Amino acid sequence: MKTRFIDFEGIHGSGKSSCAWNLYNNLNEQGKDVNVYFEYDLDNAKESPCDLKFLAVLKKSELDFILEKFKEHRERIMSSIKQYGKYYCIFFAAFKDVPELFDELQEYEAYEGRLDADDFIQLVKGRIQHFVNIALENECIYVFESVIFQHILNELVRFSDCTSEYIVDSILEIEKILRPLNPMIFYLKPYDLKAQIDKVAKERLSDNYELYPDWIDWMVEYVKKSKYGERNHIKNRVDLMKYFMYRKEIEESAFKSLTMNKQEIIVEHIDYEAENHFIYKEVVMHI
Repeated sequence: MKTRFIDFEGIHGSGKSSCAWNLYNNLNEQGKDVNVYFEYDLDNAKESPCDLKFLAVLKKSELDFILEKFKEHRERIMSSIKQYGKYYCIFFAAFKDVPELFDELQEYEAYEGRLDADDFIQLVKGRIQHFVNIALENECIYVFESVIFQHILNELVRFSDCTSEYIVDSILEIEKILRPLNPMIFYLKPYDLKAQIDKVAKERLSDNYELYPDWIDWMVEYVKKSKYGERNHIKNRVDLMKYFMYRKEIEESAFKSLTMNKQEIIVEHIDYEAENHFIYKEVVMHI
């Protein structure tokens, strides 16, 4: 069975985006039909089919409210809806040309604890199942960043009371949905987590602190302003490492439990060119 789904996971600064981009370019140069989706599409112009970024997630009553409030855009809104179970999803980044509608839809984003853990996972599973159904109708190879681990952990660790076992089990359920695409995962893992975070903190400095903070200070606030942050009294960079360590424990447990084709890469133990050559060689063997 050919591999059609490839995911890159790892801590911040581990090289996920670069590896995904290099793999995409290499496969494209070989004439392969390939799509790539990054953790953050900087211009929000490309909708990822396997996560909930830039999606307004609405119940029927909420959708009716939006349709009534923005009657002049009703047809366009209706044509953009994707339904997963009881939720109606709209990629609100496509409505930047209608600022009031964009702002209204953004209020319904799925993150920051808006959905409970069960609903969040059911929505993710529904979205990924929809993607798999479509992918099985073509021969395209799909390269992703942060679908199986980070997308889920960022939300559930920060805003739910669920256990690490629940998160791992949810990831394994998603793996089952992806099986028809013979998925592969590359887990880019630092040997020394603290050293990696310190490295990223030094690299991602603000050039205008009045407008936005350094990455590490933004991360402290990102975790601090969450249920996890409140429960664990996150106040500073030292506390932040506890969050990263907990995340790492869950990722490693999930990675160990996965039955898909998986490759763990210790990023400090391989140079950039060798890393990308290894990834390309592994992928070519399975597509």
